[in-house]
Amino acid sequence: MQVKERIAAGRLLDDETVFSLVAARLGGDDVSAAGGAVLDGFPRSVTQVQMLERVSRAALVVNLGMRPEALVTKLLGRAACARCGASYNTAEVDLPAETGKPAVFLRSLPMPEGGCRVCGCKDLTRRADDAEAVVHRRLAEHDAQCAGVANHYRNKAAAGGPNAPKVVDFEITKGIPETLPLLLKEVEATDTGVGQSAGADAAAAAVEAARAAEKKTAAETRAAETQQLQQSQPQPQDQVDGHMYCSFPCEGCGEHLSEIISKQAYYHGVVWVQCANCSTRKLIADNKGWFSDRPINLNDIAGPGSRILPTGNVEISSEEQARIAETVSEFMRRKQVPSKRKQVPSK
Repeated sequence: MQVKERIAAGRLLDDETVFSLVAARLGGDDVSAAGGAVLDGFPRSVTQVQMLERVSRAALVVNLGMRPEALVTKLLGRAACARCGASYNTAEVDLPAETGKPAVFLRSLPMPEGGCRVCGCKDLTRRADDAEAVVHRRLAEHDAQCAGVANHYRNKAAAGGPNAPKVVDFEITKGIPETLPLLLKEVEATDTGVGQSAGADAAAAAVEAARAAEKKTAAETRAAETQQLQQSQPQPQDQVDGHMYCSFPCEGCGEHLSEIISKQAYYHGVVWVQCANCSTRKLIADNKGWFSDRPINLNDIAGPGSRILPTGNVEISSEEQARIAETVSEFMRRKQVPSKRKQVPSK
């Protein structure tokens, strides 16, 4: 069964597949330069632990827990914008404390009444592997595998020695902004040298980093799903007019731009977009296909820092370059700087 199919069915990946992916990433130059890495969700089995210990050593092990009923509720509440993939969660958890169980309060993150905060779409979709039966199966497999992992590291910690890991068991009862400072405090108290901070300022910075990471993840999800949607659609020579959704990063501030533009302008002309966050402008030109990350060296036409994105191996001829330059020059002469985006028809 392929990786995507196993995940959609709620099955965990086999040890060899997972370790090959992790080992390849740990071999990166950036990991060596940083002196280590944080592994999230790995290892999940004793076999994976043994594989990891052949190539690396865990200095700190953090075992995160949550009341099962809260975890299932939040997993079933996960949703995404049907158009751009922005993340939402329709479930709010408010569980009182019970014998041996802490109170849990987790806020929902619903789509605004006016539609998606990114693109305005009002439709939500849910992951295939977030069906209740699949969630329970996935959690059962996780618990069965990870119990051995936790015991392995606890036994190594109890045995002591210079290579013994420190183990932190942490129960999640609130959202990331409230939880992260408490988790950092627990990590710092282990005296491993991992996660040492300057106090409140570091905790606040970590909260902001967590929020930024959530935002980046949502942007990457939007970009990946948009690219998949674009590549799956036909690319006829003559497109009827209509609109298409495009998602790409701003080169000024890194914010992910999401624009709905005219198909005619995209296929047969040029499109100016302007980042609403930092006002950096960008020219997109392509009369042959979809976006790609390969730039054509036309910065003298589009201006410093701008890129013109063609599809795959498409090359823009000198005649096409001249047509684009003429269109852009006319646009600049009119000084029609858009507040958000500007579409300029081809000559």
